[in-house]
Amino acid sequence: MRNICFIIALFLNLANSRAQANKTFNSIMRTTGSATMYDGYKPLMYGFADNPVVDISFPAKTWIATEGDSVYIKAWNISQDHHTIHLHGLDVDMMNDGDPMTSFELDHQEKFTYKFKAKHAGTFLYHCHTADVVHVQMGMYGMVVVKPQDPMTAWTGGPRFEKEYSFLMSELDSTWHNKPPKHDTTSMTVRIPKYLPSYFLINGKSKQLFTDTILGNTSSNIYLRLANIGFYDNQVILPAELNAWIIDSDGRPLPKARKRDTLNISPGERYGVMVNSSIAIAGSIKVNFVELNTNSIRGYENIRYQINNTVGVEQTLNNQLLAIYPNPATDAVNIGTSMAIGGTVTITNSLGQQVQWQPIVSETTLFSISSLPKGLYLVAVNYLNGGTATKMKLAKE
Repeated sequence: MRNICFIIALFLNLANSRAQANKTFNSIMRTTGSATMYDGYKPLMYGFADNPVVDISFPAKTWIATEGDSVYIKAWNISQDHHTIHLHGLDVDMMNDGDPMTSFELDHQEKFTYKFKAKHAGTFLYHCHTADVVHVQMGMYGMVVVKPQDPMTAWTGGPRFEKEYSFLMSELDSTWHNKPPKHDTTSMTVRIPKYLPSYFLINGKSKQLFTDTILGNTSSNIYLRLANIGFYDNQVILPAELNAWIIDSDGRPLPKARKRDTLNISPGERYGVMVNSSIAIAGSIKVNFVELNTNSIRGYENIRYQINNTVGVEQTLNNQLLAIYPNPATDAVNIGTSMAIGGTVTITNSLGQQVQWQPIVSETTLFSISSLPKGLYLVAVNYLNGGTATKMKLAKE
């Protein structure tokens, strides 16, 4: 009996040791980074890089760990400013919290290894907490994802899914980046200018540069991680056909899932949304950026989705899908297609005249429409695989 108990205990210990691991990330703090906006503007950016000889990532790279991991973040400040790493929403002690008022900040050439135990699965954030309003606006932020042991579940014992996507919303005010507000290290204050963002970002991109697409099959769960690191509210409009359920908030499962067609995400919040469409359809999830003081919408972006039939190739070819975003559009439009590579996309005006033509070489085709007059146009996809041509209206603003 003792031998059997010993073997069982040994097996459990070995299983536990395999489940837990050390996960290490490098975080080089810089204030000389860059990014490119949809109109070609290249703002000065602060941010985090993997090593001191490469440019920052914007947003910073997502750190992915597994429940039970011991996570180590090797921070090194090579800039002339002060910085920290705040692990937003994670259960960490004061030393590793990254709040300079209760722990410390890193000066030029200083290093520190932040560490925490990934106790439970969830979606979290990290950002610099020194003059955080400025440094977050300047680009020092990213996501932390802790997955359960079964990575295809939302949490241990939670719902399963076939695919997952992460979307991090933020804004950018070009005047802040042209002349960053200075941090007075003596008085520990920053003079904050008026905030009037002109770029509304999802995963650091907007308009024609934002091409991330939710792809899935009918009657299959798709898990969306939605987070807001900006200074505006996000109003996420979820089309009814996606059958969206809010299942977790700020890294914790909700006591009861809630069916929603609109989700409001305040700065710093994170939500998990499970979608499952019973029909093949293409469209977009609209994200409005709402100013907190006036409750007015200042901008929007669209997250494209495309749900395909799972009944076989022959029937799918006869149900080709087309997605256009943004729509209405001003300067450029993304035209997304399903299994149409090798075909063509044409745009015709209200008189039936062809005004644009382009071969399809990938799932998303970018059209410049800046020279077209305002009005309604018809977009048509012609397939080489025998599928019927698909058409959809496009509005030029």
